[in-house]
Amino acid sequence: MNDRFRRTLVIGPSCSGKSTLARQLAGTVDATHIELDLLFWNPGWQQTPVDDFRGAVESAVARDRWVIDGNYFGTLDLTIPRATAIVWLDLPLRTVLWQVVRRSVVRAWRKTPVCGGNHETMRHSFLSRESIILWVLTSHRQRRRKCLWVLTSHRQRRRKCQELRDEIFDRDKLFVELKNHQESAQFLEELADKATREREKTRWSV
Repeated sequence: MNDRFRRTLVIGPSCSGKSTLARQLAGTVDATHIELDLLFWNPGWQQTPVDDFRGAVESAVARDRWVIDGNYFGTLDLTIPRATAIVWLDLPLRTVLWQVVRRSVVRAWRKTPVCGGNHETMRHSFLSRESIILWVLTSHRQRRRKCLWVLTSHRQRRRKCQELRDEIFDRDKLFVELKNHQESAQFLEELADKATREREKTRWSV
């Protein structure tokens, strides 16, 4: 089962905990964790040019084992064809909003570097037009619909897919939907237990 997750794409609304889940999943399945935000953002909150960003993503997915997280829908034509599994973290807005407020305060207070060595400030997080909290409030429903569209296309293999060609969706691709932290914890625990049993089986078979 764990090998089914050897190349996993984790998607979901902004600030829903994708990176945390992806990091834990990567450790469980012995894969490299790749955070697309780190490939996209440079010091001073400068964005990586599109061609350079896609080139970096293309190099990343060429690896044999990885867990990638990030809502960069313009790279799905690179990530989905290589993925063996897709995990959708579909947390409700109230949960995501609480997480982003708490995270923003902690990061600003501790001056924690994020995304290319950048720093969040109270002013930027709460009073700026570019506030991540404002972004979550205004984009959550739209981003959720986009994720749902992607995964509906994956499940039903509909011919009406226009942005993503139908042929990139492999029938053997595994799909997991997680709606809260309890489900995420149970999912990771089951994978860890499976990995332990497989290691024990391998050890005794030698």
